Amino acid sequence: MAAGMITSPHSAPLAGLLQRVRDEYREMPELKLTKPQAMRLFGVAPSVCAAVLRALVMENFLSRTGEGQFVRSTA
Repeated sequence: MAAGMITSPHSAPLAGLLQRVRDEYREMPELKLTKPQAMRLFGVAPSVCAAVLRALVMENFLSRTGEGQFVRSTA
């Protein structure tokens, strides 16, 4: 993680949002969301949603299907 991200005033809310998304996927293992669905469910702007989904894919928590849905990674 970049040092600037640690001291950013936005890092705490973003960390909380990342945890919230992880929790939702853990509670509902079959959850499949498109980016617009995730934006509505979590009540976030498109850029925030994209950043969160991208981060969770990069950490291999989520995977993206061919249909553009974000699902819990099996690996």
